[in-house]
Amino acid sequence: MTATPAPQPYVTKDGSLIRELLHPQNIPGLGMSLAEAVVEPGASTEEHRHPAFDEIYYGLEGEGTLYIDGQPRPFAADSYYLLPRNTRHWLKAKTRLRLLCVCCPGYTHEGTVLEGKQA
Repeated sequence: MTATPAPQPYVTKDGSLIRELLHPQNIPGLGMSLAEAVVEPGASTEEHRHPAFDEIYYGLEGEGTLYIDGQPRPFAADSYYLLPRNTRHWLKAKTRLRLLCVCCPGYTHEGTVLEGKQA
């Protein structure tokens, strides 16, 4: 494979800033997407779920809390969580969080349902 330009960041429907590193729109036949996400200190994403895809969060740096179906879980570098389809979740950053998000199949705004129930 040849080097490609760095992907431009954008804000997802849940409010995190991401850079899509791999996505089926850019690689036909790929069954997943891989993105780097950032949540700034004190910020949080909106509570949401994905009816059509599973998601994995893997912490690269920072510290915060991942809420899964209303239950708080510590989230930091080297933390990882599998979020099966329809699992309600959101992140709250204590320090700047940087993480990898894997969605299978790939992420779409349309595949994200905002719940609006976070504390």
